[in-house]
Amino acid sequence: MTRIAFLLVLSFMSCSFHPGAAQENSIQRGRELLLHGDYKEAAVVFGQLLQKNPNDAEAQLGLTRVLIETGDYSSADTKLRDWLKNGGSSELRNALGEILFATGRYSQAADEFAKAARDAKGPALLRAALGQARSLLAQGKRDDSEAILKQFHYSPSSQLSAEELALIARIFVLEEGYKEANERFQDAREVDAKCLDALVGQGKLLTDAYNFREAPGLFVDALKINPNSADAHVGLAEARRYEPGDSSTEEVSKALAVNPNHVAALVMQARMDLEGDKPERAADSIKRALAVNPNSAPALGVAASIAYLRDDKTELDSLTRRALAVNPAAGELFETLAHFAVNNRRYAEAVEFLKRAVELSPRLWTARTELGIELLRVGREGDGKAELERAFTGFPFNPWAKNSLDLLDSMHDYRDTVHGNFLIKCDPKESDALSGYASDLLEEAHKKLTAKYKFTPRSPITVELFNNHEDFAVRSLGLPGLGALGVCFGQVIAMDSPSAREAGHFNWGSALWHEFTHVITLQSSGYRTPRWFSEGLSVYEERRARPGWGDNWSLDKLKAITDGRFVKLADMEAAFTRPKTPDGVPLAYFQASLICDFIDERFGFDAILRILSLYKEGQKTPEVFEHALSMKLDDFDKQFTQYVRAKAGAYIEATSGGPSAARDASKDKLLSIVATKPNDYFARLKLGQVYKTEGDNEKSIEQLRRAIELFPYYAGEGNPYDLLAEIYEAKGRKAEAAAQLEALSRIDETGIDPLKRLARLRIDLGDKKGAVDALRAVFYIYPFDAALHKLAGDVYLDLGNSEAAIKEFNSVAALNPADPAQAHYDLARAFVAAGKTDQARRAVLKALEIAPGFEKAQELLLTLKRGGSPRL
Repeated sequence: MTRIAFLLVLSFMSCSFHPGAAQENSIQRGRELLLHGDYKEAAVVFGQLLQKNPNDAEAQLGLTRVLIETGDYSSADTKLRDWLKNGGSSELRNALGEILFATGRYSQAADEFAKAARDAKGPALLRAALGQARSLLAQGKRDDSEAILKQFHYSPSSQLSAEELALIARIFVLEEGYKEANERFQDAREVDAKCLDALVGQGKLLTDAYNFREAPGLFVDALKINPNSADAHVGLAEARRYEPGDSSTEEVSKALAVNPNHVAALVMQARMDLEGDKPERAADSIKRALAVNPNSAPALGVAASIAYLRDDKTELDSLTRRALAVNPAAGELFETLAHFAVNNRRYAEAVEFLKRAVELSPRLWTARTELGIELLRVGREGDGKAELERAFTGFPFNPWAKNSLDLLDSMHDYRDTVHGNFLIKCDPKESDALSGYASDLLEEAHKKLTAKYKFTPRSPITVELFNNHEDFAVRSLGLPGLGALGVCFGQVIAMDSPSAREAGHFNWGSALWHEFTHVITLQSSGYRTPRWFSEGLSVYEERRARPGWGDNWSLDKLKAITDGRFVKLADMEAAFTRPKTPDGVPLAYFQASLICDFIDERFGFDAILRILSLYKEGQKTPEVFEHALSMKLDDFDKQFTQYVRAKAGAYIEATSGGPSAARDASKDKLLSIVATKPNDYFARLKLGQVYKTEGDNEKSIEQLRRAIELFPYYAGEGNPYDLLAEIYEAKGRKAEAAAQLEALSRIDETGIDPLKRLARLRIDLGDKKGAVDALRAVFYIYPFDAALHKLAGDVYLDLGNSEAAIKEFNSVAALNPADPAQAHYDLARAFVAAGKTDQARRAVLKALEIAPGFEKAQELLLTLKRGGSPRL
């Protein structure tokens, strides 16, 4: 509501006017200057007019607008009261009401607007009614507010100005007539394309309706007319708040440069700082906001959130009482608290805040939607769906509510698999092939990480696997378009199924281990570890779960280090929450994981456990690192930088020339490069490729091995491991070929083809256990290849592991294989090997039902009926 107050400040000056006063040329010039944001010159014009005639009401109003737009509320208040001693116009009283509202004197504002309404007509009357209704609403007097607004009825046949249409649109917004409001804003813009009040008002309406595609354009158009409109800058910042980069921060800064007392801008600046783990800076902005408006509900909400995150219950209770004394229906305060609870992944606490929000303000639809989403996140699907349905009924424009309800409908047929500590939900078409591998991996992670972290999480832990990435995105954020692979809510994990991405672009096993690590770190720290540390530990643990899993060095990361793009420890949280570049978040993940590596290597893993414990106690990062590591953040940054340089220095040197010089170079040129720069990775790699093409395998091997020594992490097309494996395999040196493919798998978590080749080479070498290890690694990338599951089943039978063979052949049967009869026959063989004759009989009957003439199945069935021992 506070932002609407500031938007209305523009309502007098923001639409075009027509001549009609005695001094119209000068008044019109002042208005034009005001409209286009030349406040300094406009003040001069209005001041000169008032020198000529101190009672010039239009000049008085114009000067008041200048003072309001530039945030000099005190001077505007003083001048208006002086001018109103002798009567004054309704518009002057409206202006005083707006100042009283902007500075938190809501009761006085309501009285002033009521006085203005007595003699007002046209736009002045609409503005007075709107101001009075908003002032009453800010005090929690919704019934009185609605009674004011019901006095006004819009007639489409009326000949109204753009100014009047924009005001009527605002009345519709307060009455929750959003469709009508949008239409009236559009009408106003058609009457006057320069009506800033309509542009900014409609932009705000579309932002509140989550139309982030169209809303920014309206604010941009407004700023073309008035580049100094603080309201338009704040509106644009809000409309772009989900975009990467600093655009929102920049727009808020521009707003505050024009109006340093703009409460909405100060509140937004504080929110962004608090989201970026900068509570001191946030507190400074909120202090400034509350100095202007001590009763601002948004400002009090952020102030309360700062106290909440500091575990200052006394201050939190004090601020809560203060807000409720102003507005007993201030659900917005608790909605803001819930936002920061979610931002810090305290989902259960967010639920309690949101319950309070809708209890106080039942028609606060954003809070009710968020309550539904958070209930889903803590595993209360029935309650969550009920709240989402209420929210969607009240405000059908919220895509979070609609998308979440659609998702719940699509999940209705998901199959549940209970295994130990876990409940796995996935599409029934994928369950047989996926849930077994998922449950085995989760139980392994549970056993290892509970021992390592000395903590056992609450169970059951729900794991939802979505075969449509957009469904996962909706489950995570309520909107499609999320780039992440998985998300953890503490006791609920949601992530992409391997079928949600193109095969070979996603290691779902690694992602699942990552998310389960969050279960440990979030719960063990009481949901108080910052995101950067929890994410860093998850990547750190991925690397230790399987060779090749987790993010590792790449050319892009080496360049980021060279370019100085690693951030200081104090800025790590902001690197996740407000990335400055599209690749900022992936880089932040990698840096966070290196920080965990550094702590472990330098101080031991017990230091990581101490850090989690200190976060649980409520300490913040500077205190945590000083107490756990005896280091201040600046000292840590210096030593971490040295650590990174020591790790990456040789890689940076080897790749510093870049690939372009070697890409098209002749053999002689490449030889010249390695003669002068023997550690040039790209020249060595290219030279190895050249020698291989020429058939000089020994020289190729020499160069490719040297390339691997210089930078062992390149796994893309033309990587040295693949080339060496090809050479060795062509020469019949299968063990050496297998060694290269194994080495490649240790740096590439999504390489399917090398793992397939590795499995077959190991079978040829008689290493059947190694073969199934490679196949299992494939299945953590893509588990829906029936032929590979059959191969794994056959190898397991050869190894005498009938139970593992049963799982593999079950997967084959579930994947619609080309030969389903063979799949069921294989399953029967595995059951026989396991001594499970009843299951074997059912499986072979299924095979014969599909293919009655299947001789091997017929023989197996006869043998089972005779009670003999079948030959497998």
